[in-house]
Amino acid sequence: MTTEIEVASGYIRGTKLPNTIDFYQYSYVYKATNEQLWYCCKYFKDRKRLLSVIASSDQIFNAVLCGAREIEAFDISVFPQYVLYLKMASLKALTREEYVDFYYDRDCKKNYLDEKRKCKRYVNRILKYLEGDAKEFWQQLFSLFEWMSIYESYMFTDFTINLEKTIKRNPYLSQENYDKLRGAMSETSITTYTGNIVDLASTFKQENDLIYLSNIHNYLSVQEFLSLLNELNLSEGGIILAYIFKHMTNYREMFKDFYYDPITGKEGLMVHERRKQWALKGISSLQE
Repeated sequence: MTTEIEVASGYIRGTKLPNTIDFYQYSYVYKATNEQLWYCCKYFKDRKRLLSVIASSDQIFNAVLCGAREIEAFDISVFPQYVLYLKMASLKALTREEYVDFYYDRDCKKNYLDEKRKCKRYVNRILKYLEGDAKEFWQQLFSLFEWMSIYESYMFTDFTINLEKTIKRNPYLSQENYDKLRGAMSETSITTYTGNIVDLASTFKQENDLIYLSNIHNYLSVQEFLSLLNELNLSEGGIILAYIFKHMTNYREMFKDFYYDPITGKEGLMVHERRKQWALKGISSLQE
């Protein structure tokens, strides 16, 4: 815990991340998803047991909205789990408008002092719902830094949030769905893991109905990715989803036994469904 707070404090004070392409133990946290999760919801629907990357937490919240209740969540970095627990506490403490304002509407044109005071009020309410290591982590950080300094630091991605696109990508951010999610979270259990998924694969405990891997395939060889899929614990009829941001044609050549579901001209999903004979075959049932 001490090391994690020291590293986070360094990022907030201006220490840059190591110049590396790959993610690692102290990598940044995504402020918001850059994936079209509204489209993924047709696969999330009514799948109770989920294994998912944490990333921005948006993947998890949309899956809970669609029916996930038993969740194992992982990330190679230590920080996404703390942001996940912060956002879970925020769902309890904040209205939908306050939640969107706190995480996604950090407009630099707003009055700085007014925003600082408002965020402090939000933080005081959120902290009441945190527990354990997450509470200790955030209490220490908030005793040293204000939220706006944390949010704009190297601890988070530096891309500018497009509020309209973020809301469109995330069905849980509508007023009606936000209220539904708050209720659903009270019925949901989440266990978090930190580490490389290749190393963690044998430690996940539950048999999952849905495994959401985002674009992890970008950081593994073809054989490493296929070996990983065979090691993950997927239920009969369970689905594995991987997100493609571009070069879908290339992935069709590399992973020929998947069903490809395009979202836009560049983006889409690689989908695999487990059947009795566990082999990497296309899922014709989802194409019908």
